[in-house]
Amino acid sequence: MIRLRHIVVFTTDLARLREFYEDRVGLEPSIADPHWTAYRTRGAILALHPLAGGATPYVELAFETADLEATMRDVEHRGGRFTEPIQDEKWSARIRLHDTEGNRLALVQPKLPTMETEGPEIVAAMVHARDLAAAGAFYRDVLGLETHEGTSSRVWLVAGATMVALTPSITPGAKAVGFGLAVPELPLWVDEARARGLTIADPVDRGFGSFADAIDPDGNPITFFEASEPVSEEERLAEPFEDDGALARAPFRKPPKKGSKAVGRITVGLGYAGSATKRKAEARPKRQRAAQRVASARGSGPAGSRVKPKRTADSKRARAKPAIGRLKKAELRTLAQHKRAVARASKGKPIKRAAARAGKRS
Repeated sequence: MIRLRHIVVFTTDLARLREFYEDRVGLEPSIADPHWTAYRTRGAILALHPLAGGATPYVELAFETADLEATMRDVEHRGGRFTEPIQDEKWSARIRLHDTEGNRLALVQPKLPTMETEGPEIVAAMVHARDLAAAGAFYRDVLGLETHEGTSSRVWLVAGATMVALTPSITPGAKAVGFGLAVPELPLWVDEARARGLTIADPVDRGFGSFADAIDPDGNPITFFEASEPVSEEERLAEPFEDDGALARAPFRKPPKKGSKAVGRITVGLGYAGSATKRKAEARPKRQRAAQRVASARGSGPAGSRVKPKRTADSKRARAKPAIGRLKKAELRTLAQHKRAVARASKGKPIKRAAARAGKRS
């Protein structure tokens, strides 16, 4: 498994580029010498490397691996071709290749443990491709990166802590490789960077975050990024209910009464629509509804049997018996409480209180 370790900007004017990244952008160097300048960034490390006069500046993506030769064999087996032999340098072993767009890549095996640095995070290396499908196939199938997300307009690939983002090339002649740098409070940061002399576009909210684009002196694109606040579970669940203008529709069961069938209802606003069975029954002629079967009380027929008349208009149909049991007891308790309340209110009237006191005195 490889990961993006360095984004190396090769330049013919190292002093001008250092002034841009240190004084305008505000990065702090961890190493600074005439041959190599590295900045304190997280995820991947941004580095500057000088070129001889007359050369064309470019950006190289360096991917770190723990076993360079094994990774080379895997890449060659998947169709990759290296442009030069392995270079044994002081700090690492390195070999280079090109992607489908001609961008320069490198596989690097460090000779010393890699030290993590503190600073702004490089969230992605951005590769602008004229053929997005071919570029995606190279980074996924040849280089071996795992696809995180892919659409018709962008492909995200996992390369360790820093992503590789493939996007269509839009501006003719623009540099093909850049990077995205995460900064907190992007609008405030943009104002401060402009005060330092940085030319940068206004932040644009793209739904999942805000973006502000800039270009370094060599024409390399830089995107400054601030992620949107994550949506809490409560906010996510509340989204479907934010439209107060729509009528709410929700099924519920009518609270059943003793001895009655539970009937389904569908709420519509503040009322409800009856079930389909009830609507059909109401649509029948009155004569048909009168012929429906009715409830019969137990014990009202001959020898304690149940009477089941055929028509509701039958004068001999069963009559409901008086309420008994818990319902009757509840009614009696309510009536008794009402009587006691009336009696207490009556005794509390001023005239009756005075009459009661006068009777006691006599």
